[in-house]
Parts: sequence; structure tokens; C-alpha cells
Amino acid sequence: MDPAEKLKRFEAMDAAAATKASGQPADSPVAPCPLRDWVAVELLFPNGTPAAGASYILTLPDGSERTGTLDAQGYAIERDIEKPGECKVRFPDFPEVRRGS
Repeated sequence: MDPAEKLKRFEAMDAAAATKASGQPADSPVAPCPLRDWVAVELLFPNGTPAAGASYILTLPDGSERTGTLDAQGYAIERDIEKPGECKVRFPDFPEVRRGS
């Protein structure tokens, strides 16, 4: 998936979250403006295949952790992060994977 397609996907996910939170369409003038941060996680194998269903542990800037599972495309989004800053991600099923590698 090229970067432009990824951005469209993330924007659609954010629009869906805004609609769910407010009960209004994301482009509605009464839809809330999100005040919290979010982070996207992606894991692909070297051949480009998504790591569908892989577990992840995300350490937030405040030191708390969130866990989850990647979707069929190897993606996940964690929303409502109160404190902006650097997040760290680990994949327990793939301990050799390092952020950015």
C-alpha cells in the first residue's frame, strides 16, 4: 500500500472514530475536535506481507502500556493518547523486530 493510500485509510479511521464519539458525521459542524493524540502501528514481513493478527505492546509517553492485535493489513491505531511524545512498540511474537526496522 503506498503512503497516500495509507493516509486515506488513517483519515477514514479518524472520521469513523469522530462519528462514533459524537453520533454526528465527521464533517458535521458539531463533531468534536479531538484533543488527544494517536499513533499508528504497522508490521510487514521483509517480503511485504502484512503480519496479520500479530500482538503488540505499545508503551505510551506516560509509561502506561496498551496491548492489541494487528488487523488483516498488519495495522492498528491507538487513539486517545493524553500526553504527546514518543511511543515504543514491541511485538512479543517477533522479539527480533525493533522499531523502525
